[in-house]
Parts: sequence; C-alpha cells; structure tokens
Amino acid sequence: MGPPPDTPIPATTPEILLYYTYVDKIVQGLLFSAFALLVWDHALTFHREVEYVWKGRWTVIKILFLFTRYATLVVVGGNAWILTGTVRGLTNT
Repeated sequence: MGPPPDTPIPATTPEILLYYTYVDKIVQGLLFSAFALLVWDHALTFHREVEYVWKGRWTVIKILFLFTRYATLVVVGGNAWILTGTVRGLTNT
C-alpha cells in the first residue's frame, strides 16, 4: 500500500537520486553476496546432505530442514534475479 493519491510527490534533487542509486548498489551487492554464499554452502555440504539427510527416513524435521534449505535458495536467487532488471511483467499496479 502506498501513500494516499492526494499526497504530493517529494521534490527530487540530484543529490537524493544519487543517494538512492548508491543505496541500491549496496543492496544489490549484499544480495548477490548472500546468494553466492548460499550456493557455496550448498556445494560444500551437498555430499553430507545426501549421506545424512536424504538416505534417512522421512520425518517432520527432515521436511522442515529441506524446505528451509531450498526455499531460502529460491527466494534469495529470485530476488537477485529480479534486481538484475531482466524480469519483465512485474508491476506495482
């Protein structure tokens, strides 16, 4: 939800635009770093995951572990993909 329709748009100055561009680049860098760390963690620990998790019996804990492990990868990867600007058709309307 945004501001009410009659709210005036604040004045934008070059300094404000430059600041938001700077903040956006920092956020992008942090997000891509987080995604790289997640992929690295998956690569380093996948053989242990197969040995200790996938070969065991199915329990609620196993399901929760796998959900959080892979849902995080999908969400962070999806956000990184969206921030690249290559995703089309997403609007706020």
